[in-house]
Amino acid sequence: DLVLFAAANNELKGTLPFLTGQHPNLSVLDLSENRLSGTLDPAIGTMQNLQNLSLGNNLLTGSLPGDIFQNLPNIRVVLLRNNFITGTIPSGLFDGSKLEALALGHNDITGTIPGEMNNARNMLAISLEKNRLTGTIPSTEKLVNLLGLTLHSNMLNGSIPESFGDNNRDLLLLELNNNMLSGTIPANFKNLENLVWLSVAQNGINGFLDDTCKVGKPNKVMIADCEEVICNCCDDYCCMDNEKECEE
Repeated sequence: DLVLFAAANNELKGTLPFLTGQHPNLSVLDLSENRLSGTLDPAIGTMQNLQNLSLGNNLLTGSLPGDIFQNLPNIRVVLLRNNFITGTIPSGLFDGSKLEALALGHNDITGTIPGEMNNARNMLAISLEKNRLTGTIPSTEKLVNLLGLTLHSNMLNGSIPESFGDNNRDLLLLELNNNMLSGTIPANFKNLENLVWLSVAQNGINGFLDDTCKVGKPNKVMIADCEEVICNCCDDYCCMDNEKECEE
Protein backbone atom coordinates (compact mmCIF):
# COMPACT_ATOMS: atom_id res chain seq x y z
CA ASP A 1 0.00 0.00 0.00
CA LEU A 2 1.05 3.60 -0.60
CA VAL A 3 3.26 5.00 2.19
CA LEU A 4 4.49 8.29 0.71
CA PHE A 5 2.80 10.61 -1.75
CA ALA A 6 4.72 13.75 -2.70
CA ALA A 7 3.58 15.95 -5.57
CA ALA A 8 4.62 19.39 -4.41
CA ASN A 9 5.14 22.38 -6.69
CA ASN A 10 2.95 21.33 -9.58
CA GLU A 11 -0.26 22.74 -11.03
CA LEU A 12 -2.56 20.24 -9.39
CA LYS A 13 -6.17 21.39 -9.13
CA GLY A 14 -9.26 19.98 -7.51
CA THR A 15 -10.04 18.81 -3.99
CA LEU A 16 -8.36 16.39 -1.62
CA PRO A 17 -10.79 13.42 -1.47
CA PHE A 18 -9.25 11.95 -4.62
CA LEU A 19 -6.54 10.52 -2.36
CA THR A 20 -7.35 10.78 1.32
CA GLY A 21 -9.03 7.89 3.06
CA GLN A 22 -7.95 5.39 0.42
CA HIS A 23 -4.48 4.70 1.81
CA PRO A 24 -4.55 4.05 5.57
CA ASN A 25 -0.80 3.35 5.70
CA LEU A 26 0.20 6.70 4.23
CA SER A 27 2.85 8.39 6.39
CA VAL A 28 3.73 11.42 4.22
CA LEU A 29 1.25 13.50 2.22
CA ASP A 30 2.94 16.46 0.55
CA LEU A 31 0.79 18.41 -1.89
CA SER A 32 2.16 21.85 -1.10
CA GLU A 33 2.69 24.53 -3.75
CA ASN A 34 -0.28 23.57 -5.91
CA ARG A 35 -3.75 24.97 -6.63
CA LEU A 36 -5.83 22.58 -4.58
CA SER A 37 -9.13 23.96 -3.31
CA GLY A 38 -11.98 22.96 -1.05
CA THR A 39 -11.86 22.01 2.61
CA LEU A 40 -9.79 19.50 4.54
CA ASP A 41 -11.26 16.07 3.97
CA PRO A 42 -12.32 14.46 7.29
CA ALA A 43 -11.03 11.17 5.86
CA ILE A 44 -7.53 12.43 6.66
CA GLY A 45 -8.37 11.46 10.23
CA THR A 46 -8.52 7.78 9.22
CA MET A 47 -4.85 7.68 8.21
CA GLN A 48 -3.47 6.80 11.62
CA ASN A 49 0.07 6.30 10.33
CA LEU A 50 0.26 9.82 8.92
CA GLN A 51 3.32 11.68 10.17
CA ASN A 52 3.66 14.57 7.73
CA LEU A 53 0.75 16.60 6.33
CA SER A 54 2.05 19.33 4.02
CA LEU A 55 -0.65 21.27 2.17
CA GLY A 56 0.79 24.76 2.31
CA ASN A 57 0.53 27.28 -0.52
CA ASN A 58 -2.75 26.11 -1.97
CA LEU A 59 -6.29 27.51 -2.14
CA LEU A 60 -7.80 25.54 0.73
CA THR A 61 -10.77 27.04 2.57
CA GLY A 62 -12.94 26.19 5.56
CA SER A 63 -11.95 25.53 9.14
CA LEU A 64 -9.65 23.03 10.83
CA PRO A 65 -11.73 20.08 12.09
CA GLY A 66 -10.40 19.21 15.52
CA ASP A 67 -11.39 15.56 15.32
CA ILE A 68 -9.09 15.03 12.33
CA PHE A 69 -5.98 15.64 14.39
CA GLN A 70 -7.22 13.84 17.49
CA ASN A 71 -7.24 10.66 15.41
CA LEU A 72 -3.66 11.06 14.15
CA PRO A 73 -1.49 9.73 16.99
CA ASN A 74 1.71 9.74 14.92
CA ILE A 75 1.45 13.19 13.35
CA ARG A 76 4.71 15.16 13.59
CA VAL A 77 4.42 17.86 10.94
CA VAL A 78 1.35 19.94 9.98
CA LEU A 79 2.09 22.56 7.32
CA LEU A 80 -0.98 24.47 6.12
CA ARG A 81 0.39 27.98 5.73
CA ASN A 82 -0.62 30.35 2.95
CA ASN A 83 -4.15 29.14 2.27
CA PHE A 84 -7.57 30.66 2.99
CA ILE A 85 -8.34 28.69 6.13
CA THR A 86 -10.80 30.28 8.56
CA GLY A 87 -12.24 29.44 11.96
CA THR A 88 -10.25 28.81 15.10
CA ILE A 89 -7.29 26.63 16.06
CA PRO A 90 -8.72 23.42 17.57
CA SER A 91 -7.24 22.43 20.90
CA GLY A 92 -7.19 18.82 19.70
CA LEU A 93 -4.41 19.76 17.32
CA PHE A 94 -2.00 19.61 20.25
CA ASP A 95 -3.17 16.32 21.73
CA GLY A 96 -0.55 14.36 19.86
CA SER A 97 2.63 14.38 21.93
CA LYS A 98 4.69 13.72 18.78
CA LEU A 99 3.87 17.02 17.04
CA GLU A 100 7.12 18.81 16.14
CA ALA A 101 6.21 21.48 13.59
CA LEU A 102 3.04 23.48 13.05
CA ALA A 103 2.67 26.12 10.31
CA LEU A 104 -0.69 27.89 9.98
CA GLY A 105 0.58 31.32 9.02
CA HIS A 106 -0.88 33.49 6.24
CA ASN A 107 -4.48 32.34 6.61
CA ASP A 108 -7.58 33.99 8.09
CA ILE A 109 -7.72 32.15 11.40
CA THR A 110 -9.45 33.86 14.32
CA GLY A 111 -9.89 33.24 18.04
CA THR A 112 -7.21 32.58 20.61
CA ILE A 113 -4.15 30.36 20.68
CA PRO A 114 -5.20 27.31 22.74
CA GLY A 115 -3.43 26.84 26.05
CA GLU A 116 -3.13 23.19 25.08
CA MET A 117 -0.27 24.23 22.80
CA ASN A 118 1.87 23.85 25.91
CA ASN A 119 1.16 20.09 25.89
CA ALA A 120 3.06 19.47 22.64
CA ARG A 121 6.33 18.77 24.42
CA ASN A 122 8.22 17.72 21.27
CA MET A 123 7.43 20.94 19.44
CA LEU A 124 10.34 22.52 17.58
CA ALA A 125 8.67 25.23 15.47
CA ILE A 126 5.33 27.06 15.50
CA SER A 127 4.32 29.68 12.94
CA LEU A 128 0.92 31.36 13.24
CA GLU A 129 1.80 34.70 11.66
CA LYS A 130 -0.51 36.91 9.61
CA ASN A 131 -3.84 35.68 10.88
CA ARG A 132 -6.40 37.45 13.07
CA LEU A 133 -5.58 35.79 16.36
CA THR A 134 -6.59 37.55 19.57
CA GLY A 135 -6.05 37.02 23.27
CA THR A 136 -2.80 36.44 25.09
CA ILE A 137 0.24 34.32 24.28
CA PRO A 138 -0.12 31.04 26.21
CA SER A 139 2.64 29.63 28.35
CA THR A 140 5.35 27.67 26.58
CA GLU A 141 7.01 26.36 29.72
CA LYS A 142 6.74 22.70 28.65
CA LEU A 143 8.08 23.34 25.14
CA VAL A 144 11.69 23.02 26.21
CA ASN A 145 12.87 22.01 22.71
CA LEU A 146 11.26 24.97 20.95
CA LEU A 147 13.53 26.59 18.37
CA GLY A 148 11.19 28.98 16.56
CA LEU A 149 7.97 30.82 17.40
CA THR A 150 6.44 33.17 14.83
CA LEU A 151 3.33 35.07 15.94
CA HIS A 152 3.75 38.40 14.20
CA SER A 153 0.98 40.35 12.47
CA ASN A 154 -1.96 39.27 14.59
CA MET A 155 -3.99 41.06 17.28
CA LEU A 156 -2.48 39.43 20.34
CA ASN A 157 -2.55 41.39 23.59
CA GLY A 158 -1.27 41.09 27.13
CA SER A 159 2.33 40.78 28.20
CA ILE A 160 5.22 38.65 26.96
CA PRO A 161 5.29 35.38 28.96
CA GLU A 162 8.16 34.87 31.37
CA SER A 163 8.33 31.27 30.17
CA PHE A 164 10.39 32.25 27.12
CA GLY A 165 13.44 33.19 29.18
CA ASP A 166 12.92 30.51 31.82
CA ASN A 167 12.07 27.45 29.76
CA ASN A 168 12.75 28.08 26.06
CA ARG A 169 16.46 28.79 26.15
CA ASP A 170 17.12 27.04 22.83
CA LEU A 171 15.03 29.59 20.92
CA LEU A 172 16.68 30.75 17.70
CA LEU A 173 13.76 32.75 16.31
CA LEU A 174 11.08 34.74 18.16
CA GLU A 175 8.79 37.04 16.18
CA LEU A 176 6.14 38.91 18.19
CA ASN A 177 6.01 42.14 16.18
CA ASN A 178 2.88 43.80 14.83
CA ASN A 179 0.52 42.87 17.63
CA MET A 180 -1.02 44.73 20.56
CA LEU A 181 1.26 43.43 23.28
CA SER A 182 1.92 45.60 26.33
CA GLY A 183 4.00 45.65 29.48
CA THR A 184 7.73 45.35 29.78
CA ILE A 185 10.24 42.99 28.21
CA PRO A 186 10.99 40.23 30.74
CA ALA A 187 14.40 40.60 32.37
CA ASN A 188 15.05 36.90 31.80
CA PHE A 189 15.32 37.48 28.04
CA LYS A 190 19.05 37.66 28.77
CA ASN A 191 18.86 33.86 29.14
CA LEU A 192 18.08 33.48 25.42
CA GLU A 193 21.69 33.06 24.41
CA ASN A 194 20.96 31.17 21.19
CA LEU A 195 18.76 33.83 19.60
CA VAL A 196 19.50 34.66 15.98
CA TRP A 197 16.39 36.76 15.33
CA LEU A 198 14.16 38.63 17.79
CA SER A 199 11.43 41.07 16.81
CA VAL A 200 9.12 42.76 19.32
CA ALA A 201 8.50 45.98 17.36
CA GLN A 202 5.18 47.69 16.69
CA ASN A 203 3.55 46.78 19.98
CA GLY A 204 2.98 48.71 23.19
CA ILE A 205 6.04 47.19 24.83
CA ASN A 206 8.73 49.07 26.72
CA GLY A 207 11.80 48.11 28.68
CA PHE A 208 15.37 47.03 28.08
CA LEU A 209 17.10 44.64 25.71
CA ASP A 210 20.68 45.68 26.41
CA ASP A 211 21.39 42.60 28.52
CA THR A 212 20.09 40.42 25.70
CA CYS A 213 22.38 42.26 23.29
CA LYS A 214 25.41 41.29 25.35
CA VAL A 215 24.88 37.54 25.32
CA GLY A 216 24.95 34.89 22.64
CA LYS A 217 25.62 35.29 18.97
CA PRO A 218 27.28 38.57 17.92
CA ASN A 219 25.51 38.87 14.56
CA LYS A 220 21.96 38.33 15.76
CA VAL A 221 19.19 40.61 14.51
CA MET A 222 17.06 42.36 17.13
CA ILE A 223 14.17 44.63 16.17
CA ALA A 224 12.32 46.86 18.65
CA ASP A 225 10.52 50.20 18.87
CA CYS A 226 13.21 52.86 19.03
CA GLU A 227 11.41 55.20 21.40
CA GLU A 228 10.07 52.66 23.90
CA VAL A 229 12.77 50.00 24.13
CA ILE A 230 16.38 50.63 25.11
CA CYS A 231 18.43 48.38 22.87
CA ASN A 232 21.97 49.29 21.84
CA CYS A 233 22.15 46.51 19.27
CA CYS A 234 18.84 47.46 17.60
CA ASP A 235 20.22 50.61 15.97
CA ASP A 236 19.98 49.29 12.42
CA TYR A 237 16.61 47.64 13.00
CA CYS A 238 14.52 49.93 15.18
CA CYS A 239 11.03 51.16 14.37
CA MET A 240 9.73 54.68 14.80
CA ASP A 241 6.14 55.22 15.92
CA ASN A 242 5.20 56.92 12.64
CA GLU A 243 6.33 53.99 10.48
CA LYS A 244 3.40 52.02 9.13
CA GLU A 245 5.68 49.27 7.95
CA CYS A 246 8.81 48.46 9.85
CA GLU A 247 11.41 46.78 7.69
CA GLU A 248 12.69 43.59 9.22
